[in-house]
Amino acid sequence: VTLSGETSAVFHYSVNGGASEAECNDETFTTPTTEGRHPITAYQVDIAGNKSLWADAIEIIVDTAPPAIKSISTTAGSGSYKKGDKFTITAEFTENVTGNITVTLNTTTTAKVTFANITDSNTATATYTTLSGHDTNALKANSVSGSITDTAGNNITIFDSGFANFAGKNIKIDTTAPEISSFSMTAHSGSTKTGTLN
Repeated sequence: VTLSGETSAVFHYSVNGGASEAECNDETFTTPTTEGRHPITAYQVDIAGNKSLWADAIEIIVDTAPPAIKSISTTAGSGSYKKGDKFTITAEFTENVTGNITVTLNTTTTAKVTFANITDSNTATATYTTLSGHDTNALKANSVSGSITDTAGNNITIFDSGFANFAGKNIKIDTTAPEISSFSMTAHSGSTKTGTLN
């Protein structure tokens, strides 16, 4: 933190609203390094002993913790879905982030949902459309990848794939249309008139 004021006057500063003060003769001092919010304020005393008012406090936020994925959810309810159905899928983070992620689903043919251009937000939403081969008895996220940073520049380090069954929902996807394996017709012995099937 850099201070400015009357030349030759001595700065006194206080961190976190504490009663203790410290002199700062070179107009700079090192900011706190512990995680959290730190309000800082200061005043000056000149050679004659005159004391200025406290300056308006500034707040320094120290953030060293990497962001994480809090949840992956969908608005779709439990049930069976077919080819072409659409799902709204939401990723929630522990804090505001910027970047992109890709969620790989546990479908027979790999399905991926990309959340692109996330900008300073703790949520991201994408639309997933079921395609041929995207079959599963219980839809869930198999893995997550991408590049995410928080406001302080911390990079995400853990992509937790433990979001089983989208918050307990039982979502089945079946993209294969049924087929008639055989078609037969049985008629009684004898003559049958037109338009009658027995």
